[in-house]
Amino acid sequence: AGGGGIINIVTKKNFMQGFNGSANLGYGGMYFDRWDQSADGSLNLNYRGRKTNTFLTYSARYDDMTAELLSKSLYGPDNGYTMSNSSHLLMSNFNQMFRAGNDWYINDNNILGVIVNGTFRNSSNDTYGDNFTEHLLGEDILGRLTSDIDNNDKFNGISANLNYTHTFDRSRMQELTLNADYSYYDILNTSFQSDIPDPTITALIALDSTIFRQNASQKLQIWSAKADYQQLFWQTGLLEAGLKWSRTVTDNNSVREDFFNDIWNYNNSLSNIFLYDEQIAAAYISAAKSFGQKWSVKIGLRGEYTYARGDWRSAGETSTKSYFNLFPTAFVSYMPTQKWRLAASYTRRINRPGYSQLNPFRTYISSNSFVEGDPNLNPQFSDQVSLTVGYGQHFNLSLLYQHNSNLIMQHPEVNPDNGEQSLIWENFGTQALAGASLSVSELPVTKWLNFSANYFAAYNSNVSTSDSYSGGSFLQSFYGSLNFLLPKDWKIEIGGFGSGDMTMGYMDIRPMYMLFGGIKKNLWDGRGTIALNVQDLLRSFRTNVSSYTGDVLTYSLDQRMNMQKVTLSFSYRFGTTGNVRRRNVGNVEESSRVGGSTGISTGQTGGGMGR
Repeated sequence: AGGGGIINIVTKKNFMQGFNGSANLGYGGMYFDRWDQSADGSLNLNYRGRKTNTFLTYSARYDDMTAELLSKSLYGPDNGYTMSNSSHLLMSNFNQMFRAGNDWYINDNNILGVIVNGTFRNSSNDTYGDNFTEHLLGEDILGRLTSDIDNNDKFNGISANLNYTHTFDRSRMQELTLNADYSYYDILNTSFQSDIPDPTITALIALDSTIFRQNASQKLQIWSAKADYQQLFWQTGLLEAGLKWSRTVTDNNSVREDFFNDIWNYNNSLSNIFLYDEQIAAAYISAAKSFGQKWSVKIGLRGEYTYARGDWRSAGETSTKSYFNLFPTAFVSYMPTQKWRLAASYTRRINRPGYSQLNPFRTYISSNSFVEGDPNLNPQFSDQVSLTVGYGQHFNLSLLYQHNSNLIMQHPEVNPDNGEQSLIWENFGTQALAGASLSVSELPVTKWLNFSANYFAAYNSNVSTSDSYSGGSFLQSFYGSLNFLLPKDWKIEIGGFGSGDMTMGYMDIRPMYMLFGGIKKNLWDGRGTIALNVQDLLRSFRTNVSSYTGDVLTYSLDQRMNMQKVTLSFSYRFGTTGNVRRRNVGNVEESSRVGGSTGISTGQTGGGMGR
């Protein structure tokens, strides 16, 4: 993190050759009103030859989970009517990933490498049991709709990387690394939803059947090229510089059909075509230097030019953006003694919206609520100043101030005519956080017990630029664990985490917490491990979010996730071990913006909340 000195480690040629790897298996489950279960496995293989290093990783995971969702919104004259949704959801996911590559050590100064990554995921989000939407006036039911929702997602992504590293002078760590990447993603969402008037309820207001199906596809291509250079200077200094260019092209197509008069009818107003093209050119330079045994400094500057064009063809709208930004960083650390550490830093960062957040299509999360993107979203900027004091290897205290502008948030809106709920991605405005974090890392209470914890507390201020809304709150979060080190390589861990009330943008978030526990046994001199873990011991985890218009509660969501599972896992390491040079290759930042949430989010930044 730029807080320490420069360590120059020059490895010798006596790499240990041979084959090594690891394997992992796990299964978990728990009964609620049905049996929820999960299973996962992974295999990591590596072969180090005299001139090559070959690696292969494959992992697969299946997981299903049930949830209960209750949402309410107020609408009509003086917000006198209430629309209430009650849903029981079954969410399942099957995910497969692989990573394969090879490095060719052409000679002592030249390495050529290739990496291929793949991600393939099938998921579904369906209702089961009794699901309904009610319209009420006070306690009186004006009408009820029975609801049925089936949402399915397919995510297929593959990427390839070609990299080359040339070492000019190993003693000075002088080297140049080149990367060229290409990624392709094919995402398909299909949904079927219906609301049918409940014949057992006498409707006092007119409720019509709504049955529709929707196919939404998103195809993305990402090209990226970058060059990174580094070298030592003045014995204890490290200079780094680089250039990067990337281009992302997305093709989004959504088709909706409504069912009436016993046939499927194309819905022109809710079917969309949206194309998005974005290019980013960047350059950076940084210098780090140690001054004696106590002081070290690192400063850097990154410049980025962005050009983006959105073409919402079905709406006949286009948008073009062109902007240049500078991002400075500075770190200073001081060690007056062997035990005390002090560090100060300033960073400015950019957080661009995800590609799904730029997509103006609707994604329904319940029969009468949906998420919608905004092609005019601007990137979010964050400035953070921090001061950290550390003592020994166990204690750290950090003070920080963070200011976010163009904060990317979801704006809850309610249709005043029928209570329909929507979450629209927008640039909310500004957010400021001022607080402190105290962490304790593996503090030995006794020879057989250690303690780890992190506590974060801050005041959070939110000011909207689109209206007169402003709000703030004191927020806090906590994580803690006790580790019992028992004879014969047994270990028991008990812990939990939670957060208090907080306000993020328009949303008030109620406290949440979860406890966990586990027991682990090392086998065969540490090569094997068997573990039994339980998450959400008290079945306490739930999300409760509300939104206000003025002083009136207009929207609320109570979501209980059945996350408790008992999981048994086994892992084993095999083969020879030796030094394999770690290389910074095959990392495309734009890939992290692919995909997206179809539910409620409290923002895109971590907010410095002790995570």
